Amino acid sequence: MLPERIDLQNHHSNLEIEYFETHINNLQSQADKKRYPFHILYFMQEGDISTEIDFEEYALQSQTIIFIPQGAILRQKINTVSRGYFICFIDSFFSPVQKILLTGLFQYAISKRRLVVDLSLEEATNITPFFKLLIQEKVANPNQNQTFILQNLMLALLNKLEGIVQNLDYPNSFIEKRLLFQKFINSLEINFLSQKSVQFYTSELGTTAKNLNNALKEIIGATAQDLIIDKVLLEARRELCFADKSIKEIAFSLGYDNQYYFSRIFKKKLEVSPEEFRKKFGQ
Repeated sequence: MLPERIDLQNHHSNLEIEYFETHINNLQSQADKKRYPFHILYFMQEGDISTEIDFEEYALQSQTIIFIPQGAILRQKINTVSRGYFICFIDSFFSPVQKILLTGLFQYAISKRRLVVDLSLEEATNITPFFKLLIQEKVANPNQNQTFILQNLMLALLNKLEGIVQNLDYPNSFIEKRLLFQKFINSLEINFLSQKSVQFYTSELGTTAKNLNNALKEIIGATAQDLIIDKVLLEARRELCFADKSIKEIAFSLGYDNQYYFSRIFKKKLEVSPEEFRKKFGQ
């Protein structure tokens, strides 16, 4: 469904949105693994697709939203005629404040394994105009207001999707915890390669480990240390699958001087060694 090459780094708005429609004569029997350097948001209005996102398999049906975070490993098989929209964008499309919402939504989806969300007919109908408006604005003549308009349309769409994904009526106390969660995730995205202690993040956020863990447990059912390790090991699996590096090099790039310590953490958490994982999922 995605073009072979999308270069958002050299695109004036750092965002691409298209309507897609596959036909019987170009269905994919089995796509190769791909790793895209941008976030992808699919809205599949009609179709049947088997896909693997970061080593988890999903069966996608009509009226489905699919979140694919930047850097995820993607492989898909298109089984029937499919149509819908996809949006590709990089972090620099948004301002630093706006990225807090983006990071929180995608991390919630990842942590809850809600990368794929089935929509009701009413929900699908309600979000369709956002995609149409984004396309209309994207093809309009560029001007000084276009990026601002696109940003706000995207934020409105993400807010709408966040309500669908989390399906919660937030009390004020939960909103405060969600903000702390989003700030933590934003800091983790920036610092996880070099900072793996909870103390670093609590100091940066001006809170305590108890407050941070209480917020995270209420929102996603995990502690700060759980999320730090999960983030590191997700990147480790992506590198093992897609990068032409030794395990020692991957361990070092993730902030571990000792390859064997890294391997012990990997196997304890995932119940498989890095070597076994690479053999199963590598290129």
